[in-house]
Amino acid sequence: MIEEIFEDSEENAIKTEHQRAAESLLNTLEKSSSIDTLPDEELLKEHVKRKFA
Repeated sequence: MIEEIFEDSEENAIKTEHQRAAESLLNTLEKSSSIDTLPDEELLKEHVKRKFA
């Protein structure tokens, strides 16, 4: 019964600085556009070329 009372008030809970920062980061990541991914093999070849060129 007590859990039911606190489930409804969870949205109004006091958040720590770390929780607010994490929430802000998640919101920023959700709004940002994603970048194209490359296959690992291609990335590895590019890295080796740059490192040993």
